[in-house]
Amino acid sequence: MTARAQDAFITTWKTSTADESITIPIKPDLAGYNYSVDWGDGSTSTSQTGNATHNYAAAGIYTVTISGDFPAIQFGSAASADVNDQKLITVEQWGDQVWQSMHQAF
Repeated sequence: MTARAQDAFITTWKTSTADESITIPIKPDLAGYNYSVDWGDGSTSTSQTGNATHNYAAAGIYTVTISGDFPAIQFGSAASADVNDQKLITVEQWGDQVWQSMHQAF
């Protein structure tokens, strides 16, 4: 049997200024995070177990790809203020990871 690559959770985000960051907010009351993020600008972060934040050198629209163990996303929390939440434009693909919760996801 041939193993297949995981289908990732793919989103698009918009930054308005240079050196602006986005944060991928986790749901802190859930365990089991161990994920990687392709930030869409040639940068990646691996072995993430909490919130992941990335600064973009230039303003623009970026496709952000999350793969691995990512059981939930939580916007509207202390870790993800409204200014961060408003940068999310779309969910392009839900992926095939097991979602443990959608409470406060969006």
